[in-house]
Amino acid sequence: MDLKTTFVQPDKNSFIWWTGITILVVIISILHYTTPTMNWEYHLILMQSYFIPVLLAAFRFGIRGGLISALLITVFYLPHIMLQWGGFVETNMIRFLQILLFFVIGYMTGFKTEREKEEKEKFQRSASELSANLEKLKRQAEEIGLLEQQLRQVDRLSVIGELPANLAHEVRNPLGSIRGAAEILRSEAPDALKKSEFFQIIFGETDR
Repeated sequence: MDLKTTFVQPDKNSFIWWTGITILVVIISILHYTTPTMNWEYHLILMQSYFIPVLLAAFRFGIRGGLISALLITVFYLPHIMLQWGGFVETNMIRFLQILLFFVIGYMTGFKTEREKEEKEKFQRSASELSANLEKLKRQAEEIGLLEQQLRQVDRLSVIGELPANLAHEVRNPLGSIRGAAEILRSEAPDALKKSEFFQIIFGETDR
């Protein structure tokens, strides 16, 4: 969810929110219109009460909500100033400044709300990216483990492949000794035995 979706496009609850905010503004305005001007302390309380819908709209809809609610209050509150308080700037300066303050508070609160939501979304995106990276590292670790198993298997196969050569070497050494001993025996044997089948078999087998 991005800020454009949150603060510009209406969602399912926007109508309910704006209906409640509008009703609250209307109630405060009716109390303004029905309260005698001599009860200025009540009007002061009601004037401050207008900040409630401004803050609600700004918290829910950001800058857009804060400014729209301030404009809505102006539409309802300005006729009250003009009709019941004479509308003169000199005598109603505090009320006109109050209207301006509605817009300022609406904008500042909405701006702060949007920044906080933006930071929250950045944090959520960072958390999602971190989770994805952890999953990626986990898969890579599993792949490395599989490769290590394959390497160990290759090492075992290479050892098995070297075994015949080692056996041949170990067997060839005593065969060489046997041949040497046979040659010594043949050299010392009588001439009639030097070409005997016995020596031919020994030499033939050791030469293989």
